[in-house]
Amino acid sequence: MKKVVPLGKARETSLYGSKAVGLGDAARLGLPVPPGVALSGDLVEAVASGDHKATEKVARAIFDLKGPFAVRSS
Repeated sequence: MKKVVPLGKARETSLYGSKAVGLGDAARLGLPVPPGVALSGDLVEAVASGDHKATEKVARAIFDLKGPFAVRSS
């Protein structure tokens, strides 16, 4: 499933990686976590292979953050 979800909804390590799920856990516990999104591995692969729809999906998610952002690998 090519997914992009808010960090607070990233719960499956197999889909989003341990760093994103860890940040999601922290956010759900009420710890200070900046707004962010998690990308599923297959979405990242689609972007890397040149899938324009996948790239647009990621671009929309970044635009919706409305501010500076950082990129972390998992």
